[in-house]
Amino acid sequence: MPRIVFQLINANIETYDVTTLPDEVEKESCFIGDEEESEDSASDKEKIPENKEETEEEDYLSCDEWVKKHPVDLTEEKLKKDVEVRQKVNDEEAIEKGVIKASNTPNSNDKFGKIREVLEAFIYNLVNNKYFTPSTTLSVDEHLCAFKGKIWAKVFIKSKPQRYSIKFWMCCDCESGMVINLQMYCGKCDNKEENQGFRVTIDMVAPQLCMGKFVIVVCDNFFCSLRLVHYLAQYGSTLLGTVRKNRVEVPEEAKQIKRYDPNDDKKATTREADTTEVYTKGVCKLLSYYNEKKKLVLIMTTMHNAKELYTVQKEVRAKDGKLVSVHKPNVIKQYNATMGGVDSADLMIHTYTCRRRTSRWNVRILYDLLDIAALNAYKVYHHHHDKVDRLNFLNELTELLMKMM
Repeated sequence: MPRIVFQLINANIETYDVTTLPDEVEKESCFIGDEEESEDSASDKEKIPENKEETEEEDYLSCDEWVKKHPVDLTEEKLKKDVEVRQKVNDEEAIEKGVIKASNTPNSNDKFGKIREVLEAFIYNLVNNKYFTPSTTLSVDEHLCAFKGKIWAKVFIKSKPQRYSIKFWMCCDCESGMVINLQMYCGKCDNKEENQGFRVTIDMVAPQLCMGKFVIVVCDNFFCSLRLVHYLAQYGSTLLGTVRKNRVEVPEEAKQIKRYDPNDDKKATTREADTTEVYTKGVCKLLSYYNEKKKLVLIMTTMHNAKELYTVQKEVRAKDGKLVSVHKPNVIKQYNATMGGVDSADLMIHTYTCRRRTSRWNVRILYDLLDIAALNAYKVYHHHHDKVDRLNFLNELTELLMKMM
């Protein structure tokens, strides 16, 4: 019985000095509810001390004495010792089998201690892939891993299907949709990070730049900036991406729809739909496209020269259902064709997944890494073999992995 229970019992029960009572009183005190009492017992009751403080604690059975008489008990320290012995035996068996096992008691300062060893080994294999050479066009975007459990890095995005999720930064090959780099989002820090999109893009494409490869980075308005253009230009690489209106480098004329006459402020002209304007600064070119739906699109590019900035006639369906011929810039057409690298990988991962319901965030991340690894394996196999069904490939891959174990 726990020590706290004995302390509560000892503090709340009535105590008597048994050595001072006669034998008759001891016998009668064992029975409760007797109707008749003798005169001797009534007179002896007066000898019982009314004040409990007058009694000495040494004469009674205390909690410490009971513990000394019964030393064998399941204390918290002994339970911890048993668990440590079992973990040590399991770790020795895992080392003999050559299994990579994450520590159950990671460093308290390392938030990713439970998954760091596996995650770093996985990212190393993605970057140093010897069986596949990615193309020069790379797309950078976010990848969401749906999870509703408790974790400090969980994000909530209302517009996404997976509103509660763990966020990853992902870099994919635009032509094949293969994942070539990955980084986990660490959550908000004490100090707000400035130029996060710039830092993430550099981390994603840094392995390719260090190898001396020429790359074309395609990204959305969260990552694209003029600072990123100058950084990639130092390595001979180019950029293609949409730009936010609130960027400092965007001129006022490019984002204005209503334009006032400098001589008369009351006169204003509205910009016509299906028009394109080009602003140039060095090798960087900014396109301001006001489409047929009266929506402004800003796109920045360094991979196109002046001759490649032309419009393509295309038929689109208007609100009334009729086909309308519009003039869409070639830059936007190429952006739409190459930006879907990460989206294509997400779609294929969610189609066939090994995900199971769990409340442990490290296990959920492990499921996601397995899905990415299976997707890359299929991409490599499909690169060397034609007409490969993905479901059959995953079934055969599963059988081979089970035989290896």
